[in-house]
Amino acid sequence: MKFKLLYLLLFFAPFTFGQSTGMHSYAIDLTEVVDDRVKVTVDAKLIQWSNSEQNIYNFHFPATIPGTYATLDYGRFIQNFQAYGTNGERLKVKSKGNTFRIYGKPEHLEYWADDTFDARIRKNKVFEPAGTNNQERANFLLNAAGYFGFFEGQEELPVALEITKSPSLYGLSAMDSYSYGNTQNFYARNYHHFLDCPVMVSKPDTTSFRLGGAKVTIGVFTENGRALSQDIYKQVETSMKAIEAFLEGEIQALRLRPFDRWQPFMPLVCFGG
Repeated sequence: MKFKLLYLLLFFAPFTFGQSTGMHSYAIDLTEVVDDRVKVTVDAKLIQWSNSEQNIYNFHFPATIPGTYATLDYGRFIQNFQAYGTNGERLKVKSKGNTFRIYGKPEHLEYWADDTFDARIRKNKVFEPAGTNNQERANFLLNAAGYFGFFEGQEELPVALEITKSPSLYGLSAMDSYSYGNTQNFYARNYHHFLDCPVMVSKPDTTSFRLGGAKVTIGVFTENGRALSQDIYKQVETSMKAIEAFLEGEIQALRLRPFDRWQPFMPLVCFGG
């Protein structure tokens, strides 16, 4: 039996930046995939460091993420981690679990991130909604925890992400974004918000509609390239209208601020002959 893998993204999330000093700035290159790994760089010059005891800086990857109680240990999917100082010199790095300890003030980090979908692991297997996929020239599922770590104590800094990709692919997320040439840039108000906003990069197949005051976007990827977002919308349209009526009542009753976009994430596997 053949199967077609389909991802469905719905976007619905508020977005406001807070005031912080510095920024977590990441870049990821999706045009070069080596053994299911992609290269990530971190510009640490944008972080305003406070004095660190013994000049040691910890860069962490999450052990788990919101929405699951499972131990995921994303640090095990990070390879060839390198840190560089002010003059481009390599800094000493020791890794333990999900933490990379850097000896000396870092200005630039480089490492490779493996995906979880193809990982041959038995212990603490990553459930697909929280997973990552590096499918060259076809689909990338970027759950931030699997690609982008954070400096200890800096979780509240705003986040900027630059994605270099094939011109035929497009990144879809609840985060604000803009495109320039073959790059697409995304922004989150802090690392926690970043974790809540996965990015799916694939050939565009989207359908958008209004749900009350919110914009809802259905984004789909299928292995066979079949466009399904419009068909999915027709199947969920009645439910969406019911949700709209419910949300409007709740917003009025509880005096809640309306949301701008909807972003639950659901991967689906469709079977067929």
